[in-house]
Amino acid sequence: MSTSLDDPAITAPLQPTTTALARLLRPLSFLRWGLAGQVLTLVSMLVPILLRESDQVAWLVVASAIATLLTNPAVLAHPYVYPVLRGPGAVRAANRASLASLVAVCLLLLTATPLEPHLGLPRGLFAATTLMLLGGGSFSMALSALVRAGDTRWIGIARFGYGALLLVLTLAAGLRPVGVLSLVVASGLAYLLAAVLVASRPGARPTPGPRAPVPARLVRAYLRRSLRPTTATVASSWALFLPSLALPGLGAAAGPWGVVTRIGGGFSTLLITLVTPPLEGRMSAAVRTRDGADFDRSRRTALLLGTATGLVAVAAGIALAVYVDGAGNWLLPLAVAAALIWVPLLALTPLNRTPNFLARDGARLAWDAGRAVLMTGAFLATDGLTRLIVLGAVLTVSGVVFLPLTRYRRA
Repeated sequence: MSTSLDDPAITAPLQPTTTALARLLRPLSFLRWGLAGQVLTLVSMLVPILLRESDQVAWLVVASAIATLLTNPAVLAHPYVYPVLRGPGAVRAANRASLASLVAVCLLLLTATPLEPHLGLPRGLFAATTLMLLGGGSFSMALSALVRAGDTRWIGIARFGYGALLLVLTLAAGLRPVGVLSLVVASGLAYLLAAVLVASRPGARPTPGPRAPVPARLVRAYLRRSLRPTTATVASSWALFLPSLALPGLGAAAGPWGVVTRIGGGFSTLLITLVTPPLEGRMSAAVRTRDGADFDRSRRTALLLGTATGLVAVAAGIALAVYVDGAGNWLLPLAVAAALIWVPLLALTPLNRTPNFLARDGARLAWDAGRAVLMTGAFLATDGLTRLIVLGAVLTVSGVVFLPLTRYRRA
């Protein structure tokens, strides 16, 4: 890239707006671009399903699960830590450490390529997944830079750019596929090109000459700061990776489950990009002002919207799976598994960070670790569609246990 994520044009705080009208229009601009981008992303998810490319969708789910599992650890929890760092030295240390870690993890993933024939995986899966990891990690870091700058308009534009790129590349992969991994490559390229778009935005200047060295103590400080959130995301990502990892052993239900997972992931992205930010803003403000009543109202709204989205996602996913593959013996158990997995996951998505807002980091880490252990045990003890149903039962019960961590505790 010709620009740097630690460029002052990206990382400097956004200048105060000069009028009340500008302050009003800026979030509206974010919503306009962000909503358009999300629509394009959802259309991109539907295209291969409507084209009945269920094999491509199934392997995209596997590759996406691997990339999702590795992204936050690979960038050293960059989105969780970077926006609140102080000083240009700390910013440079975070960017360089995270980028170096991302490249190292990508190279390590490539070394798994010889295992593909032994694992029954299509040749090139790990290389295509590496592209998705590199692109997703770069895009995540680019968005963190925009968050630090307070540039909500460009956050919306970045999501629109990603959605447009994903739609174009998905159409190419669906209409002119070159193999079962075409969609994986298309998704990876969309992330990578969107990251380039952010880095080359107006106002971002090319990096001038050799950059100043970063003191080792700043790198060590960043590594210490990122350790706890990185550990928590590893446990959470592993638990959420297991339902997708079950896909290769589902037989005739593999294609339908790939469709359901793809649709569930799309609705999850919808919640994360459009629904969650304003609700998190209200809840975090309520915590700062000790307004328990407003926190409770926002929490109820978040839970209702998440639950409704989960029910719609499951119904849509099952309907599209039947459209693609026709109804079979898999339908009832898959529908049960989809409800047990996706309804609690989406119901809790808008509340995901509330334990951290309420300073319950230790309890949240223990919950993530416990859920990961239980789901790993369930995965190893079962197979086929039974595995999905048991994993869903663990997710549902753990979701109920999670709810008390999101309640406001009054003095």
